[in-house]
Amino acid sequence: MLYPILTKNSNEKITTTWVISPSFQDEDVKKIMNRLDSNRWGDLGIYSEEGINIDKTNRKAKSQLLHPNPQDGHPFTYLSSVISTINDAHWNFDIRYIDFFNDPPAVFKYEVGGKHDWHVDYNPTQSTRKLSYTIQLSDSNDYEGGDLGFFDGSLNTKNPVFRQKGTTIVFPSYVWHHVTPITKGVRYAMVGWIHGPTYK
Repeated sequence: MLYPILTKNSNEKITTTWVISPSFQDEDVKKIMNRLDSNRWGDLGIYSEEGINIDKTNRKAKSQLLHPNPQDGHPFTYLSSVISTINDAHWNFDIRYIDFFNDPPAVFKYEVGGKHDWHVDYNPTQSTRKLSYTIQLSDSNDYEGGDLGFFDGSLNTKNPVFRQKGTTIVFPSYVWHHVTPITKGVRYAMVGWIHGPTYK
């Protein structure tokens, strides 16, 4: 015997794995890159709640935090509008903010050997993450390997559109994804998360 679970609403859009938006022009990307400081790169890893790096093999990259430009909010004023439009069209999640204090966006730098194995961005310590985004900051021919891929029923690890500079890829934070190892050159990407009330 089955007992129904009645809900007040439904969301028929929730199955979309990822969405691509050709959001940022070369000048926008240049503004982001010009704000980076060569002395501020920090090594990434998998960290415990106490801030201890507990896994240096799953993720190999460097990063530095990126906050809004104090004059015009670049790139987040525009980015928030893009993501809001994408969310309305594809997921209808209850999203509220970018958390610059507890979960700030960052630029990732993947050098030779750099990678991030299969993972999801949603976890018990980040339970308010609803959407994740990646903005491609490098030209496709600046590096080899380093492909962003999603698990969408198959191990899809290559999509040429993901490598186009200025492209924004948005996806639910519970979707499995990875970045394959860099074999030549350097890849830069800006990553961040959109928060809202935790799932319940």
